[in-house]
Amino acid sequence: MEEGNLIKELFIPDEEKAFEALMGMRWPEGVYCPRCKSHNLQKRGIRGVSQRYSCNDCELNFNDFTGTIFANKNMSLGEMFYILHNIDVESVKRLSEELERDWSTVNGLVKDFKRNLAENDGDPILEKWK
Repeated sequence: MEEGNLIKELFIPDEEKAFEALMGMRWPEGVYCPRCKSHNLQKRGIRGVSQRYSCNDCELNFNDFTGTIFANKNMSLGEMFYILHNIDVESVKRLSEELERDWSTVNGLVKDFKRNLAENDGDPILEKWK
């Protein structure tokens, strides 16, 4: 087995487990509107693994990734968790090889993650709604 495949198999959670972990961090008290904090929501279907919602109070449309560093990324959540876990101990080149991803894709994510980690005083993973 190739090293990249072995790393994926051993150290990267599958999407279901990664999504479950994120939902536990993101919504420990249940889903609420990130703008007005209302629990008065309407489900609007699922896109990929993420549930979409509309707030019945402020009319914001959002999903499970809205307001997090994982929003609008084109990589699996498990791979993004792996990058975050190794962001300070492995080079972008090494990460891209292990994940079998293009260097520029991984480099862009690493830069974005580092910027978000530096800018947010509170929880850097689940950045505050702005």
